[in-house]
Formats: sequence, structure tokens, C-alpha cells
Amino acid sequence: MMMIKNRQKTQVRIFYGPAVFFLILLINLVACRQEAKWPGLAVNAEFSERELTDYLVTKLKLKFITTSDFKAPDQAWKFIAEADHENRLVFREEFVVQPSPETWLPGHVYESEKYAFIPAFIDKFKPEFNRGARLSFQVYAENGKKEKISLYQRTLKLKPYPMEIPDVLYLDGWEKAGPSGPTDRFGQTELWTTERATCLIRNPGKSSRLMIRGESLASQTDRQNLLIYLEDRLLDVLQLERGLFQKVYELSPEDLGKNREIKLSLAVDQTFPLESRDGEKESGRRVGVKINTIYLRAK
Repeated sequence: MMMIKNRQKTQVRIFYGPAVFFLILLINLVACRQEAKWPGLAVNAEFSERELTDYLVTKLKLKFITTSDFKAPDQAWKFIAEADHENRLVFREEFVVQPSPETWLPGHVYESEKYAFIPAFIDKFKPEFNRGARLSFQVYAENGKKEKISLYQRTLKLKPYPMEIPDVLYLDGWEKAGPSGPTDRFGQTELWTTERATCLIRNPGKSSRLMIRGESLASQTDRQNLLIYLEDRLLDVLQLERGLFQKVYELSPEDLGKNREIKLSLAVDQTFPLESRDGEKESGRRVGVKINTIYLRAK
């Protein structure tokens, strides 16, 4: 009886083997057909840094190469680059390409470049992160109907950010809101400026990138001016609409000066009542802009 049972199992495997193989082949053909919705288009992604870490501002350049069989789309598409670690989103950037894809021609190369911020997420004290982390990175096209076309995929290898990256020391003119916790790198506490807020950062002494990310409470009809000072020199004036903002600056050693520490000041031309988490305004607390990240790191 045992021999008969074994023979039956063998027959089942032989019978279902071709069916499973055909099913896998069919799935692959369907997948390839879905990825071929945009024939004649090849995409490449390049980061400005050869070695990537977390807590890094990097330039990300996308190249769109059209071949002879390319056909321009008849509707608007946007291009998105995103990376995730263990199914958790790490960063997402939307790219605007000019001219728009509806006007692209075969046999051309189109480019778009912007800054991408990789936040700190690698726990240096966990053994599994001793060699860094791997991110699943992809570029895809998306239209107004939320249809997606996968254009590019690769795995990014990240190392933990160096310990010598300077922290930010917040001095005068800041308001805290939200749960207690670190006030800068991991963003667990909301930090708001008043009319003028100042912080100190150790001078890297070499060419660096400065990034300021935050949020404005400006009204829908009026803009808020944010003045950014390095020491006593005006670096920039941002005209902010209500919502999130991000600005990155390429700084030379001359821009940073020779002082051991750099004084960064943020001033606004108008303040607003601080809104609580339920949308109500907190009496007596007026703020300028919320600062999510102040980042200064040598390139």
C-alpha cells in the first residue's frame, strides 16, 4: 500500500508540473506587457554622492532616453522617485521634467535634477545595521488616474551617517510643541520660530550643504517672508505660501567664514497663533514658521 501511495504522489507531480510552469510563464508575460506600456523609453538614476548614508542631502538626477520606437503619451504623467526600507517609505520626490513628456521626440535625452533628503533611520546600536542598510529604490510614472508604470528599479546600499556631523544648538527665539523628545534629527518635537530665532552649528570648514525644511501657517491670500542669516549676512529671503517648504544651499568655505561655530538666524515678517493638533488656536502663543530640519554637512 505504501508503494501505491508514493506512485500516486509521483504521478501528481508529473501531471501538475507543466501546468505550474505554464502559469508562471503566463504571469511573466502579463507582467512584461504591463511594464511595456511605455515602449521606447529608458530611464537612468544618478546620485551625486558615490557613497550614500542616511541623514544625507544628495542630488538625484533622472535621465529619460527615448529610442526610435518611442511614442509621446496623449495625457499628462508625472515622475516619482521613492525608496523604502522593509516596506517603510524613506523618501519620495516628485520630478518635473521640461519639456513635458507629451512633447518628447524619439532619439532624445531629457533630464531632471533635484535634491533628495534621506532622513536618519539606521540604528547604529543594532547588530543587523553594522554594515548599513539596503533600500528598494524605484522610479515610476503616474497619471491623474493613479495608473503607474514602473520605469527603473535598483537596490541602494546605505552606510550609517558619520558621527562627526554637527548637531544644532538652539538658542533664543524658539517655541516647542508636541511630545517631548529630540528636537532636531529625528523630528519628534515640533520646533517653531518666534519673530527671530537663532541657533549655533559647528563650522565644517569646507564646502557644505545647508538645508532648511519646515512649514508655514501663512494665510491662503498672503505670503510670509522668511529671512535667513548666516552670522549677520543675509543669505536669502523666502516668500512662503501656506504649507511645507524646503530650501538647499551650496556653501563654500568663504560663505561659512573662519569662526569655529556658525550662527544661523531665521526671521519672519509676521507671526500667527499656534494651532493645536485638533485645529484650534492656542491662546497667547504666536509663532513664525515650524522647522522640521536644519541640516549642515560637508560634501
